[in-house]
Amino acid sequence: MNHFAEGFDESNVIGIPVLDFILGTSKQVFADAINKTRETKTVQNFEHFAYGDNMSESYYHNFMVPIDIKDGNIERIWVGGKAHLIDNKLQNIRKG
Repeated sequence: MNHFAEGFDESNVIGIPVLDFILGTSKQVFADAINKTRETKTVQNFEHFAYGDNMSESYYHNFMVPIDIKDGNIERIWVGGKAHLIDNKLQNIRKG
């Protein structure tokens, strides 16, 4: 992360489980990406809803990269992505 979303800082982010910032059914999307990364040992791309600036609903494109593979097991997964993917896309999703 190169910066905190507006309204967030170290005191309300560090040590908090990532799923606490993921919204609704996107929690399962995020968990599925973690599981698929572990199973396939390949990079996974996915989109989901999570909190953005000032706890607003935002739409993200993330990827998970398996790192630190030992004895065929993934020890850590790096999560990266584009914050606030496309505001237009979020608006289109809301419109239905």
